[in-house]
Amino acid sequence: MTLLMLMDTICHIHIQHKYTPSAILASMIKAQPHWKRIHLIQGGILLTMALFPLWKRIDSAPAPFSYNYITGFILFYPMAFTILAWFFSGLSGLRKLAQDKLKVIWVFALIGLSIWAFTSSNWAFARETAPGVAINGAVQYATISLFAIATASVGLPLKTLRALFAISLVWNSLIGIAQVATQGAIGLRWLGELPINPTSSHFSVIQINGERWLRPYGLLSHPNIYAGALVIAILVCIPLLWSPRKYSRWAGLSALMAGLWALLLSFSRASWLGLVAGGLVLLPYIVRQWRKQTARAMLVITLGSSTLLLGVIFTFSYRDLLITRAGAGDPTLELRS
Repeated sequence: MTLLMLMDTICHIHIQHKYTPSAILASMIKAQPHWKRIHLIQGGILLTMALFPLWKRIDSAPAPFSYNYITGFILFYPMAFTILAWFFSGLSGLRKLAQDKLKVIWVFALIGLSIWAFTSSNWAFARETAPGVAINGAVQYATISLFAIATASVGLPLKTLRALFAISLVWNSLIGIAQVATQGAIGLRWLGELPINPTSSHFSVIQINGERWLRPYGLLSHPNIYAGALVIAILVCIPLLWSPRKYSRWAGLSALMAGLWALLLSFSRASWLGLVAGGLVLLPYIVRQWRKQTARAMLVITLGSSTLLLGVIFTFSYRDLLITRAGAGDPTLELRS
């Protein structure tokens, strides 16, 4: 209900009016057959996945530290649509999800943490001077939790999801690579790109030998967040190597190469470790696929050798920066990393 009231408040319409956004959406959803309801929810999920590497805010976004700060992000709206559509569809798929005890524990953990987030706002730091900070954080966590539960309940066609992430990985990687090449913004302010500049003290750089090297931001607010988005997309796209379609396999390999190079250029140590950890989790799956589809094992060999080659090229090209990020050099050289 918090989300319903929030959506209606945003539009400045009284919650009890019959033409509120939530009431209109409810009537639209309930009028559709079940399979169309599922497709509406899945459409919202896919749109959210497509926009997640985007930090774009609307022009009339609420001020920072306000209660509804989260509503200023474009990404919030497909998430809210997905949650409301799932709610008005009768919580489709939740009963099936409840048949798995582990998933039930996961759902209750998310709900419990969301309740705790709202409760803890009563004793949050600066609750007197900026009470909206804690509440907004709780709303963010609750929104993400409900979206995750809705996604797990309804499910998604994996082929569509992987294709979407492959496309997202390519364009997101190219943006970061271009930012590194130009050492600045590339004119995508209309998509939310920050006015990044290595001479500014507000952006993350690596300084060495008197030069400031700008890390890529993509369309997000920090290189580490950008790198984290790349890691997620890379892990999702790995199964494309075993697609029955040759075009999909090679397209997936190309997307992975672009993503890996952009990830290296981010100099995000946490994301590098995250990719290794994710790869270890996927290792049993990779081994099974290797045994089942020997003919396509060459793609894995190609991926491995290409990754090794990228690593060698990266090491030789950015050796001094790499040493600085590894902490082997003067620690004062690294700024805002």
